Amino acid sequence: MSNDKKQQRWIIGSKRFTAMVVTLAAFLVLLGLYVSGSDAVRTELVMLGAVLCLFIIIFIALSLSNESRYRGNNSIADGFRKQIENGEYFNKESWQKEYDSYCAGHPLKSLSPLSFQSDISCRYLRRLLKIFGICVLIPFISLACSVFITAPCHAGLFGFKFFWTVLAFACMFATGIMGFLYLLSFRPFSSWLGTHPKYREQKDEIKNSYIEGDAFTCSCNSVVVGKKYVHAFDGTDFFTEEKDNLKDVKVQVERLMIYTHSRHSEIYVEDEYHFRIVFCCGEGDILKEYGITLDQFQVKMIMDRFFPDVSWKDRVAFTERRTYYSSFASMRNCISEPVMDDNAQ
Repeated sequence: MSNDKKQQRWIIGSKRFTAMVVTLAAFLVLLGLYVSGSDAVRTELVMLGAVLCLFIIIFIALSLSNESRYRGNNSIADGFRKQIENGEYFNKESWQKEYDSYCAGHPLKSLSPLSFQSDISCRYLRRLLKIFGICVLIPFISLACSVFITAPCHAGLFGFKFFWTVLAFACMFATGIMGFLYLLSFRPFSSWLGTHPKYREQKDEIKNSYIEGDAFTCSCNSVVVGKKYVHAFDGTDFFTEEKDNLKDVKVQVERLMIYTHSRHSEIYVEDEYHFRIVFCCGEGDILKEYGITLDQFQVKMIMDRFFPDVSWKDRVAFTERRTYYSSFASMRNCISEPVMDDNAQ
C-alpha cells in the first residue's frame, strides 16, 4: 500500500474517532441536563438535540461520500495502472475506435497564420491567468465596484469627472500589468537560448521550424515536430532539440490526486489523468528529459507518425502525484478523459 493511501486512511480514521468522541460527549452532556432539568428545559434540549443530530448526519454523510469516492477512484486507478503497464490500454478496441475518430477529425496542421512570439506569448499569458487569474481580477473588480457605487453618491463632492478619471486610471493600470506580463513572455525562448548557446546562430531557423512544423496544441502546451527539430512549450519553459540528437521518446501517464486544504487536514476531491510525452536528449554524459502534457490521442499520433521505430509500449510509465487546487492548473476542459471500461473498475 502506498504512503498516500496509508495517510489518507489515517486521516479518515482520525476524523471518525474525533467525531465519535465529540458526539458521545455532547450526548452525555445533553442527557445529564435532560434528566436534571425542568419540563421547559427538556423541551429546549429536545429541539437542540434534533438540530445537533441533523448536523451530525450531514457530517457523516459527507465523510462517507468522500471516503467512498476515494476508494472508488483508487480501484479505478489500480485497474488503469495494470492496463497501462501491460500495454493493454492503447490496444483495446474501445480506445482504438475513439483514436481513429480523433485522427479523422484532427488532421495535421501548422501554426503558420501566427508568428513565433505571438504564439509563445499567448500561451505564456494563458498559463499565468489560468493559475492567478482570480488574484489579478479581484483588485480591478473591487475598484470598479467602488467607483460605480461612490461616484454617483458623491457627485456634489467629487463630480462625475472623478468617476471617469479613476476608471481611466484603472484601465491604464490593467493595460500596464498586461504589458509587463507580455514582456515577461519573451523570457522562455531567450532563457532557453542562453542555456543552449550552440543554437544562437540557428534561432531564426528554429522560429521558422516552430511555425511551419506539424503542431499539437493543448491549452498553454504545444509540441511542434519539424523536419529537423522537435519543439515543445508548456507555458513556462521552452524546449528545442534536433531529431537526430533525441536518444529516446517515452510516454508517461500521471494520476493527479487533487486535494483541498481544510483547517486541520486535507480533503481528497477528485482525480485528473495527464498523458505526457517525454523527449530524452543527451549532452555529453548527461541525459536530459523534457515532458509536455497533451491529449492522450495527440501523444499517440506523435509516436505513430514521427517515431514509429520506437518500441514505446515498453516505455510507458504510470505515476501518481498529489496536488492542490490552490496551485493546480486543470486541463480537464481541453483533454479527453481516459477510456475506461469494466476491466478498469
